Amino acid sequence: MATMNEALLGGLKDVVMNADIVRAQDGSSPSAIGHDPVTRPPPCQGQHHHQAVKPSSMVVTILVLVTIPALVLMLGPGATWVLENIDGVTLNDDIPAPATLPPNELTAKDWAAAIAAVRGNVLAVATGLAALLAVFYTARNADTARRTFQLGERGHDTDRFSKAVEQLGSDQAPVRLGGLYALEQLGQNNPRLRQTVVDIFCAYLRMPWTPPREDRKEQIRAAQRAARSRPRGRTETRAAHNAEEERQVRHTAQRILTNHLRCHERFFWERSTYLNRGFWPGINLDLSGATLIDVGFWSCQMHNASFIGTTFTGGAEFDWVTFTGDAHFIAATFDGPTSFIRTTFKDDAWFFRATFADVARFKDVKGSGLNLTGARVINPDVAHAWPPGWRLEDDPGGAVLKQNLPLNNGAENKPTDEEPDASAREPPT
Repeated sequence: MATMNEALLGGLKDVVMNADIVRAQDGSSPSAIGHDPVTRPPPCQGQHHHQAVKPSSMVVTILVLVTIPALVLMLGPGATWVLENIDGVTLNDDIPAPATLPPNELTAKDWAAAIAAVRGNVLAVATGLAALLAVFYTARNADTARRTFQLGERGHDTDRFSKAVEQLGSDQAPVRLGGLYALEQLGQNNPRLRQTVVDIFCAYLRMPWTPPREDRKEQIRAAQRAARSRPRGRTETRAAHNAEEERQVRHTAQRILTNHLRCHERFFWERSTYLNRGFWPGINLDLSGATLIDVGFWSCQMHNASFIGTTFTGGAEFDWVTFTGDAHFIAATFDGPTSFIRTTFKDDAWFFRATFADVARFKDVKGSGLNLTGARVINPDVAHAWPPGWRLEDDPGGAVLKQNLPLNNGAENKPTDEEPDASAREPPT
């Protein structure tokens, strides 16, 4: 068990590293290769020791250096200059009071009032500029505080991420379950982590594991051996107990994945009235070589999905599933009932060398990229349902699916068991 846990931790670390490398190559994330997948700091190439000055700070500094001397000037002799050169008025205190002054001349009293009015307007403008400056720096400080808070949250997420991955390698099933739920919560709170969390879930399900046998006779024999040999019986019972616990952990991982890939919360036969708030869009699945138990992907939506060599133990439901990218079921094994009812394949869907050991239903499947060529059916006599244009041909191991070839008139060239009339083969006389 310890060896398997070490392999699990190593595999999960490789998944995290590979996911970060792919995002760095695709340009979808600014992270550098090898950096923490949670924080993902930008690359430090060409970084200098001094901090670059922001353009906004330079503009504000220039405005302050220009505004302060202008304000001092306007509160002093600048007000007189405005009255004389802009308003076009002058001071004339030589005419007696009853006399009438020209429109462009003011008495000493009126002149003082005009000077005070100009200075008041300047102070009002300066007060408005100071308020704008205060708003600017308040917003800047708030942005700095927000960034600091985000960095703190990312550091906290890094610790939670590392602990959750370590929990998946524990020998105890409850600890592994806690790691799964911790990763789920991280993905729900951080959309940028969702693909990484899904990659870790898929890596866990891809780890080698053999489902426990449920043969009743074998269980009776194990109980009899345990009764004859107590120490050996304890060891076998513990091993079976561990296998059943691992089964529950994997079933939980499957359920968490499907819950976040499901577009709607209601069942597929009910009308959807609201979206699933826990839906994670644009997710890629890589479950190649995994062993899935009674998995139900009904009403799920995913982008690219790889089920190459996957073993579906029990039922496999893909009803109302939408694959927005490629779907690969090459060499997959379906041990139980399989259903692809109203499934939508928007791109290629390959089932080459897939094996259907039980009933398979492909009804109302949408998409022109579906390819069932070479898929093997163990029990061809069961009431299967295949898409239009596909037929079964007998094979030593059961039957193989092949596509009907269209004739020149557009009809399908279907094989027939009836022997054609001999007279029809003879040339006319």
